[in-house]
Amino acid sequence: KVAGAALMEDGALVCEANLNTGLTHSERLMPLIDQCFRLAQWEPAQLDAVAAVAGPGSFTGVRIGVATAKGMAEALNKPVIAVNTLEVLAASFPGFAGVIAPILDARRDQVYCAVYDGALAPLLPPAPLALPDLLAHPSVAGAPAVMFLGDGVARHRQAIAEALGERARFAPAHLMLQRAGAAAHLAWGRLLAGQMKDAAQLLPLYL
Repeated sequence: KVAGAALMEDGALVCEANLNTGLTHSERLMPLIDQCFRLAQWEPAQLDAVAAVAGPGSFTGVRIGVATAKGMAEALNKPVIAVNTLEVLAASFPGFAGVIAPILDARRDQVYCAVYDGALAPLLPPAPLALPDLLAHPSVAGAPAVMFLGDGVARHRQAIAEALGERARFAPAHLMLQRAGAAAHLAWGRLLAGQMKDAAQLLPLYL
């Protein structure tokens, strides 16, 4: 549900724009990217790589983000870096004293979900699960506290609170949805580690 763009240089966030208006991303994403370049006074040719949140998420939204990144990278002859929506969400809570459970509404009473520890290591890899199956997973059932965030919270918050009681924590509004700056932070680490690919190799992750 969120469209965003960010620029990062030497590990520092230079510009970030996030839009959560429910409007068509195909009409809003390129203007956001253009605005970031103009405000930072950058030229696209200065990029070392182009990163994309490759999914999971809405079918159309994921395709728009991936296609935009592929097009830019191809035109600029730059490598691409893929990051996962769920790890982008979890990246807002490093060091949390419990586990982090980002959830995205997958409809049909399912969520796209994953579970990470405070060091952001995966305890449950990204998967589509029914909410009761997520709550029953050992990484969640045995945790002293569980931080829930993502657009699935709006639909499932009451059920989560009833099941986990005081162990359930919910992210504040400014950290509830994925942020382009968090995606850039993860992509920066992968750039340093050489985890890049050609534009043609970037594919959506639908789960």
